[in-house]
Order: sequence, then C-alpha cells, then structure tokens
Amino acid sequence: MRHDRDEDQRHGHPLQRGIARGEVRPDVDIRSAATLVAAPPVYRLLVEREPPDVRFVEDLVDPVVRAVGHPGI
Repeated sequence: MRHDRDEDQRHGHPLQRGIARGEVRPDVDIRSAATLVAAPPVYRLLVEREPPDVRFVEDLVDPVVRAVGHPGI
C-alpha cells in the first residue's frame, strides 16, 4: 500500500489530529513519532520474521503514549 501525502494533507495525519484533540503534545515531531509507532512492527516482521500479534502491539501502546502523549492522558 502506498502512502498518500495528499490524503494526509486533506484529512490530517492521525498524530496531528491527536494534537488537535489534546492527546498528543504539540511539540512532538510528527515524522519522528510516526517512525516510533511504525518501526517496531516492521522490525518484528523483517528481522525477527514473526507477525506482530495483539500482545506485541498492546505492549507498545504505553511506551508510545508516554513518549508522545500529553501529560494526563
């Protein structure tokens, strides 16, 4: 699947929408945060040759929220 930058501009990147809702800190670099979210599952697939299961994804949620989330979320 190809990433459509025009689509991001029309509807906003999910992290930008999170900033607008107060869920993501406004100082977060969107590109870096998106890499932080996408890299572990890609690593799991390409290097470890295992699919990211539900537990794997759930275990990533707290560290990512702590890294980019607005305090109190």
